[in-house]
Amino acid sequence: QKKRMNITVQVVSKVALSKDIFAFELSTNTEAPLPSYEAGAHIDLYLKNGEVRQYSLYEQFSQNANYKIAVQKEPEGRGGSVELCDALQVGDELSISPPRNHFELERGWVHYILLAGGIGITPILAMADTLYANGSSFELHYCVRSEERAAFRSILEEKPYTKHIFIHLDNGPAKQLLNFEELFGQVKEEHQIYMCGPEGFMRAIEKATKHWPGGNVKKEYFSAPTAKAGGSNGAFTVRLAKSGKIIEVGEDESIVEALKKAGHIAQTSCSEGLCGSCITPVINGSPIHNDHFLTDKEKEAGLQIALCVSRALPGTEITLDL
Repeated sequence: QKKRMNITVQVVSKVALSKDIFAFELSTNTEAPLPSYEAGAHIDLYLKNGEVRQYSLYEQFSQNANYKIAVQKEPEGRGGSVELCDALQVGDELSISPPRNHFELERGWVHYILLAGGIGITPILAMADTLYANGSSFELHYCVRSEERAAFRSILEEKPYTKHIFIHLDNGPAKQLLNFEELFGQVKEEHQIYMCGPEGFMRAIEKATKHWPGGNVKKEYFSAPTAKAGGSNGAFTVRLAKSGKIIEVGEDESIVEALKKAGHIAQTSCSEGLCGSCITPVINGSPIHNDHFLTDKEKEAGLQIALCVSRALPGTEITLDL
């Protein structure tokens, strides 16, 4: 496995955007500028406790600029957000990865519909900046529970494209709620939809856009959705095509864990099937897809698998290009 080149950055500002959301500005301590990126990109943060977390860069890239991320404190989460929001201070150093992008903004569409739920505004905001700079036609819908939770409202109000922004409060008047029928009722082949947000928000929009072609709808979950009932965790076998090695995957372990026990380290990042870091070609066998990265079409083809969360049918063998 090729070792990833990490970058040391320093926190140069920390701003509370709301009660539970903090914006961090990260700068390099070297003369070399931070790597460039496109809208939709994220970075990995390597925490002191050994955990890795992904955060979207919420501004359009500009030369010699700092990186900006936002972190929502989740006391019931795995601890990473609490560590960052409570302990990380201006002047502290962090290790991050170069930007990676699995949520790229496609060029050439007539109109873009950007949909953000809560902290899911971060990659969407960079997209809006880019579309405005390119003179593209777009609209941005920012959905939040209440005025107090609209952490990015002040940032949005300073943008030069405020006429393209629509803020929807769950506890506000009915007339200002997101109108699914108006937005998605009629399929418009030349329009593309981008959405990012919590599970309930994503599920609602997925349902409302079910009749749209898959290529017109792009999405990024910022946390793993609740697992569906009825999934199978039975044991199966993995064959590594390059070495011929056969590895047993137990019913209570992931492919990544089984590979590690056998001395093969797979590249992973989120470990939740969100980021795509561990996507691996499948040469033979039938994957059971539990990730939220591959498209429905890619899952149907069965030619790739997310090693961190997906599996094979119990008692079967799957051959990977490893």
